[in-house]
Amino acid sequence: MEEENNNSPNEEKEDVTETDKESTICTNCGEKNPQANLFCNFCGHHFVDKVNCSKCGVEVPIYNSYCGYCGSPMRLTQQSTQRAQQSPAISIASDKQSVYTPLHKLPQDVQERLKEQQRRQRLESRNTIAMVFGIIFIVLGIGALVTFFITLFVTESDVFLELLGTADFGLSKAALYGALIGMNLLPVVIFMTAGISLLTYKPDNDAWNGLYKILRFLFLGLSSLVAILIIVSIFGWIFYNPNEIVSINEYFWLFYIFIIPINMTKSNIYILLFFIYFSCILLMTLPTLVKYLLKRKRSDPDVIGGTEKKDDTTELLDTDIEKSSSQQELHILKLSPLEERKGILPTAFYQIKNMPFIKSIELLGASMISSIIIILILTPFISGGDTGPIAEDPFVSIIAVAWAGVFEELSFRLILIGVPMIFVVLIRFIIQENAMTDSVSIEKNVEKKRLKVSNIFLAIRGKYKTIGYVEWSFIGISSLIFGFAHWEGWTGSWGAWKIVQASLSGFFLSYAFVKYGIESAIFIHITNNVISALAVVSVEVGNTEWLTAITNFLTWGLMFIGIMKIVSVIINFFLNRNIKQRAQTPYL
Repeated sequence: MEEENNNSPNEEKEDVTETDKESTICTNCGEKNPQANLFCNFCGHHFVDKVNCSKCGVEVPIYNSYCGYCGSPMRLTQQSTQRAQQSPAISIASDKQSVYTPLHKLPQDVQERLKEQQRRQRLESRNTIAMVFGIIFIVLGIGALVTFFITLFVTESDVFLELLGTADFGLSKAALYGALIGMNLLPVVIFMTAGISLLTYKPDNDAWNGLYKILRFLFLGLSSLVAILIIVSIFGWIFYNPNEIVSINEYFWLFYIFIIPINMTKSNIYILLFFIYFSCILLMTLPTLVKYLLKRKRSDPDVIGGTEKKDDTTELLDTDIEKSSSQQELHILKLSPLEERKGILPTAFYQIKNMPFIKSIELLGASMISSIIIILILTPFISGGDTGPIAEDPFVSIIAVAWAGVFEELSFRLILIGVPMIFVVLIRFIIQENAMTDSVSIEKNVEKKRLKVSNIFLAIRGKYKTIGYVEWSFIGISSLIFGFAHWEGWTGSWGAWKIVQASLSGFFLSYAFVKYGIESAIFIHITNNVISALAVVSVEVGNTEWLTAITNFLTWGLMFIGIMKIVSVIINFFLNRNIKQRAQTPYL
């Protein structure tokens, strides 16, 4: 008995020593854990970085919920809990503490390591997918380039030229080349740029963010190029208008209420039209350019006080924000979370991008691609002869559709939206003045959008500070009336399908009036009508082959701008939603 009693303490010491050998000391909290544990039972700290998948045996990071190679669920926390329960050295109390510890309850350094590892895993996964899509985009770009040369070779063949001459395509050779260039080379540029961007990313950067940044530059460059070509083509047509007297009747205010007779030479009429058109362009570009030049002048000279001034376009200075004289400039200087999420670009980019002229080009592209989609959907309801009135003289046709861009905007936008908005702005101004407060904070919040007396008189031209329910109501009413006015059952000469297509176009025109003013609506309307007429007529008068080629190229260019604009709106929607979700999540 005594021997047994004497041996008992030694045996207990040996057991304790063996238990200590089988235990793992947590480097974070210092507590003992079973050797089989992957996580600490007390603080959740990890003991290993990678584990073998129970199904495929490949090493997988310990934080993965699923195996990245076979897709099997890892369930590491449940496995460590089961092993802890099977270990004889763990008590019931310690077993209850082996539950999952939320990330935000872990020590700060542990949280940072976990977040960084998760970020790298997500980044590696996204960049792998980006490489695959980069290769696909380059292949599509090469395919589009090969298709262009094959099509060009076919069009130069004698068989095709003979077919083009005998069949009534209504399309000249120059118009065909312009369409081929826009149809094939533009996708080549877009696909190749996207593919190269996805394949040449830096390892520590997100390839998709780099792609979106490059595409924003490409989108702005394409819009600027199309804008220049639009001005060249519409201005260039003036020189081919003959100096012959023409008498036409232009209809004002819902087409048939007032008739204005015009008796001028064709060239003089088109010069007058271009003067109106060019004035609209100046109104959309000059204010932004003047503000930009004045701001640059304030920041000169480059050397201030004997020290060299830093040229950092991304630096946002409080003094610049205080000096901003418009809501647009304030938005550029004080970037929103969405702009920061997409990537900060040079200030000049935002100046050009937010210029009403470029925004009008984007709206024109979105309007054109939307109208084409609607026409394709409604094709079964369009009769063969239902194409609208086209005069035998191509000059008269183009002049008529150009004048429609002026008179219809004065009727459907200036009168239907601008005149009622005078009273709306007046009521808002009276409410604002009666609700004046001495609170400095409220004054600062509404400073940029406060109405002035001048806003009441300028309301007729559009370009409102805010777009609320009243503005959207006027946009809808004007668009519907504009659609029905083109119907042959009212004052137009088109079938019932035109109501849908014209109402959609009227929506874009009404939005342009409300957002950027009457000059934007007239510019979009004239450009759409003249470019469409030049592309359809495709006549060779004098030396106009270059002009016909440009206008057909512009048709495709505007459609690609519209597609890119729609994609940009969709991406911005999801990015905005992601930012709001992150802002509402307390632990990230």
